[in-house]
Amino acid sequence: MGTELKILTTELLPESGRLSATAFRQDPAWLHILPDEEDRRRITPLVQTALLKVEVAHGGLPRGAFIEGRLAGFAVWFPPGLGPAPLWRWALRLPELG
Repeated sequence: MGTELKILTTELLPESGRLSATAFRQDPAWLHILPDEEDRRRITPLVQTALLKVEVAHGGLPRGAFIEGRLAGFAVWFPPGLGPAPLWRWALRLPELG
């Protein structure tokens, strides 16, 4: 099986969000925003998944790296000329963070 690079389906975005949240849980910015470890453990996966959904809805192209069938990493990039997602796209995802 080895290593594969594949398009991430929308079903895999929550898993990607959890992976990202785990990777950045001790990031100084998150430590400042959410000093309580339990809050970070609960909230960061929701935020990271919402961020991914916004970027994909805006035209981002998600790709995942799989090792032995398990998601090991991912990236989202944008076609040339596509700028950041507008604020209204972020606002649509706020209920998911509640």
